[in-house]
Amino acid sequence: MKAPKNINTCETAIEGLSALLTPDQISTIAQKAVIELKLGQASLETSLENQQWEASAKQAHRLKSTIGLFTANSLAKSLDLIESGNDGQIHLPEFREEVVAQCEALIKNLEQFLANC
Repeated sequence: MKAPKNINTCETAIEGLSALLTPDQISTIAQKAVIELKLGQASLETSLENQQWEASAKQAHRLKSTIGLFTANSLAKSLDLIESGNDGQIHLPEFREEVVAQCEALIKNLEQFLANC
Protein backbone atom coordinates (compact mmCIF):
# COMPACT_ATOMS: atom_id res chain seq x y z
CA MET A 1 0.00 0.00 0.00
CA LYS A 2 1.27 3.43 -0.92
CA ALA A 3 2.13 5.83 1.91
CA PRO A 4 -0.48 8.55 2.39
CA LYS A 5 0.39 12.08 1.39
CA ASN A 6 0.10 15.04 3.74
CA ILE A 7 -1.84 13.35 6.52
CA ASN A 8 -2.76 15.98 9.05
CA THR A 9 -3.15 14.46 12.48
CA CYS A 10 -6.13 15.16 14.64
CA GLU A 11 -3.99 16.48 17.51
CA THR A 12 -4.50 20.16 16.73
CA ALA A 13 -8.25 19.71 16.41
CA ILE A 14 -8.39 17.75 19.65
CA GLU A 15 -6.40 20.49 21.38
CA GLY A 16 -8.84 23.07 20.02
CA LEU A 17 -11.79 21.03 21.23
CA SER A 18 -10.26 20.76 24.69
CA ALA A 19 -10.85 24.49 25.15
CA LEU A 20 -14.58 23.95 24.56
CA LEU A 21 -15.36 20.46 25.84
CA THR A 22 -14.60 18.28 28.82
CA PRO A 23 -12.17 15.37 28.42
CA ASP A 24 -15.09 12.94 28.67
CA GLN A 25 -16.93 14.73 25.86
CA ILE A 26 -13.84 14.70 23.64
CA SER A 27 -13.33 11.00 24.35
CA THR A 28 -16.94 10.25 23.43
CA ILE A 29 -16.62 12.17 20.15
CA ALA A 30 -13.37 10.37 19.29
CA GLN A 31 -14.86 6.95 20.10
CA LYS A 32 -17.88 7.58 17.89
CA ALA A 33 -15.66 8.96 15.13
CA VAL A 34 -13.51 5.81 15.12
CA ILE A 35 -16.60 3.63 14.71
CA GLU A 36 -18.01 5.82 11.94
CA LEU A 37 -14.66 6.02 10.15
CA LYS A 38 -14.15 2.26 10.18
CA LEU A 39 -17.64 1.57 8.85
CA GLY A 40 -17.49 4.43 6.35
CA GLN A 41 -14.06 3.48 5.08
CA ALA A 42 -15.16 -0.09 4.41
CA SER A 43 -18.30 1.06 2.62
CA LEU A 44 -16.42 3.64 0.57
CA GLU A 45 -13.70 1.19 -0.40
CA THR A 46 -16.28 -1.35 -1.56
CA SER A 47 -18.20 1.25 -3.57
CA LEU A 48 -15.02 2.47 -5.26
CA GLU A 49 -13.84 -1.07 -6.03
CA ASN A 50 -17.22 -1.89 -7.58
CA GLN A 51 -17.27 1.41 -9.50
CA GLN A 52 -20.50 2.45 -7.81
CA TRP A 53 -19.85 6.15 -8.22
CA GLU A 54 -23.14 7.44 -6.83
CA ALA A 55 -22.82 5.30 -3.70
CA SER A 56 -19.18 6.40 -3.41
CA ALA A 57 -20.20 10.05 -3.56
CA LYS A 58 -22.82 9.57 -0.83
CA GLN A 59 -20.39 7.72 1.42
CA ALA A 60 -17.71 10.38 0.85
CA HIS A 61 -20.21 13.03 1.93
CA ARG A 62 -21.02 11.09 5.12
CA LEU A 63 -17.33 10.65 5.94
CA LYS A 64 -16.71 14.36 5.51
CA SER A 65 -19.16 14.98 8.33
CA THR A 66 -17.22 12.61 10.58
CA ILE A 67 -13.77 14.03 9.83
CA GLY A 68 -14.82 17.67 10.01
CA LEU A 69 -13.53 18.18 13.54
CA PHE A 70 -10.18 16.50 13.02
CA THR A 71 -8.28 18.66 10.51
CA ALA A 72 -7.75 15.86 8.02
CA ASN A 73 -7.29 18.19 5.05
CA SER A 74 -5.84 15.73 2.54
CA LEU A 75 -8.57 13.21 3.31
CA ALA A 76 -11.21 15.93 2.96
CA LYS A 77 -9.81 16.83 -0.48
CA SER A 78 -9.92 13.20 -1.56
CA LEU A 79 -13.52 12.89 -0.35
CA ASP A 80 -14.40 16.10 -2.24
CA LEU A 81 -13.07 14.52 -5.44
CA ILE A 82 -15.14 11.40 -4.88
CA GLU A 83 -18.23 13.39 -4.03
CA SER A 84 -17.92 15.55 -7.15
CA GLY A 85 -17.38 12.52 -9.38
CA ASN A 86 -15.74 14.80 -11.94
CA ASP A 87 -12.14 13.68 -11.58
CA GLY A 88 -10.88 10.64 -13.44
CA GLN A 89 -8.32 9.84 -10.79
CA ILE A 90 -11.04 8.46 -8.51
CA HIS A 91 -11.20 5.49 -10.91
CA LEU A 92 -7.58 4.53 -10.25
CA PRO A 93 -6.66 1.79 -7.76
CA GLU A 94 -3.84 4.02 -6.45
CA PHE A 95 -6.36 6.70 -5.53
CA ARG A 96 -8.51 4.18 -3.67
CA GLU A 97 -5.42 2.91 -1.82
CA GLU A 98 -4.49 6.45 -0.84
CA VAL A 99 -7.97 7.20 0.51
CA VAL A 100 -7.91 3.99 2.53
CA ALA A 101 -4.47 4.89 3.90
CA GLN A 102 -5.69 8.38 4.81
CA CYS A 103 -8.70 6.93 6.67
CA GLU A 104 -6.53 4.37 8.43
CA ALA A 105 -4.06 7.07 9.52
CA LEU A 106 -6.85 9.17 11.03
CA ILE A 107 -8.33 6.12 12.77
CA LYS A 108 -4.90 5.23 14.16
CA ASN A 109 -4.40 8.77 15.44
CA LEU A 110 -7.79 8.77 17.14
CA GLU A 111 -7.17 5.34 18.67
CA GLN A 112 -3.80 6.54 20.00
CA PHE A 113 -5.48 9.58 21.48
CA LEU A 114 -8.10 7.38 23.15
CA ALA A 115 -5.42 5.05 24.52
CA ASN A 116 -3.75 8.03 26.18
CA CYS A 117 -6.93 9.45 27.76
